[in-house]
Amino acid sequence: MSSIASLTVTFLFISSCLSVEIPSFVPRCCQEDPKLGECFIKGTEDLRQYTKTGHKALGIPPISPLFIQEIKFEQLTESLDVNVLLKNATVTGLDTYEFTEFTYDPKNYTFHGHVKVGALTVVSKIDFSGEVFDVKLSGTGEVSGTSDPTEATFNVYGKIVKKDGEDFFEVTDGNTQVKKLGGKIHFANFQSDNNELVAALNDVINSNAQVLIRQLRGPIETLAKTTILEIVNGLAGTVPYNVVFPHCKKE
Repeated sequence: MSSIASLTVTFLFISSCLSVEIPSFVPRCCQEDPKLGECFIKGTEDLRQYTKTGHKALGIPPISPLFIQEIKFEQLTESLDVNVLLKNATVTGLDTYEFTEFTYDPKNYTFHGHVKVGALTVVSKIDFSGEVFDVKLSGTGEVSGTSDPTEATFNVYGKIVKKDGEDFFEVTDGNTQVKKLGGKIHFANFQSDNNELVAALNDVINSNAQVLIRQLRGPIETLAKTTILEIVNGLAGTVPYNVVFPHCKKE
């Protein structure tokens, strides 16, 4: 989920800059400024209270808690062949982000950054079917988890497009890489067509939580990319590019 944190805050900052009226708490970052990265990092700090609780006028949804309607994972590894559906998940703690690196290449319209995120908590309903460590399982229940503090790097790629004679920034792609991924996970109230195995399977799953969490790296990174690119492409095209990233005149 830390990857979701890094990209969400980054894209929300960019998107808020591209709203019709730029609020005073969002700085404008000059393209020639050698401290452009510091300007963006300061912007993410200034936006913290708005990314946590949301800002309707800017179209910024609250990220702590963050509500995710559905997350699907399928056939993660040969030893972990499962279909998992998380429903109505609640994630808290994304507002603990701290950007330690942020760079922007105005020639190639590319962002790169590094972010640290504190412990996150997740609570969700779960539908589960498949085979875990040679034990067949299907059923429903609840899952809760706490992640360790983590770090992630990200890249955002874009281009300039013309609209009514003006230049606008348009996101074309993005990716994220989680550097650390660990924590604890617990299943509860599990109901299955084979109730005699429920207690034993809970023990198996919980005792192998680290293995399960590591296997979620790919789906989490994919989810982060898909979710955030949708947010950016929905909000980014309202203010001309040079209004957000002006060319600053030297004295």
